Amino acid sequence: MAAAATGIAFTALALIAYFLAAGPSDTTAQGIANYFAANDAAVEWQAFLFGLSGVFLLWFAGTLASALRANDPDAGALLGRIALAGAAAATVLYLVGIAGWATLAHLLADATAGRFSDEALGDSLMIFNVSDNALALAGFGAATFVGAASLALLPSRILADWLAWAGGLVVALLVASAFAQLVGGPDALWTASFLAFVAWVLAASILLTRWSGRAVAPTAPVERISASATGA
Repeated sequence: MAAAATGIAFTALALIAYFLAAGPSDTTAQGIANYFAANDAAVEWQAFLFGLSGVFLLWFAGTLASALRANDPDAGALLGRIALAGAAAATVLYLVGIAGWATLAHLLADATAGRFSDEALGDSLMIFNVSDNALALAGFGAATFVGAASLALLPSRILADWLAWAGGLVVALLVASAFAQLVGGPDALWTASFLAFVAWVLAASILLTRWSGRAVAPTAPVERISASATGA
């Protein structure tokens, strides 16, 4: 049950980290430099918390994959492996993006807001754009994780059917968001896809924790009844 609840831990850490530093609203070189110079400490804490949340996401993905494999050694096992690979890809790309933000925080920590060299402004814009693209590409890994897990969950009856159908909507939002970010679309779509992904993981973790509890609880009473009947 504790392993199934790692998705809840991921959700808590990811949301705290996100709201610590949601990012600059002005994405010009000057706006980026101003933001990270003013929020360097918050961004550094954000990087730490996102790194920790990545541990729990991978743990949860492995736990879910194990449950899918146990329920269906064929299709469930295959889709579980695909889901785990997707979660790993999403985690790596997301942390690459956050590492870029942490780099900006370190680079600009001692700078005076509004007073940056041309070199610092150029470096800031380049690092931010690389980070932004990595965060966008992480959406494809997240979509793979949610999509594969949802396909495995629908026939398995391990968790509620609505979670699998909701997963399809989350996948569509993640892919649309990744495309929009890569072509310079609105940041609001990325925020919506991130929050939808986190909400899906939270729901899956809660349901998997409850399912794990029900799967374990009947074992002891059944054994006692069998032993009693044998003794009689």
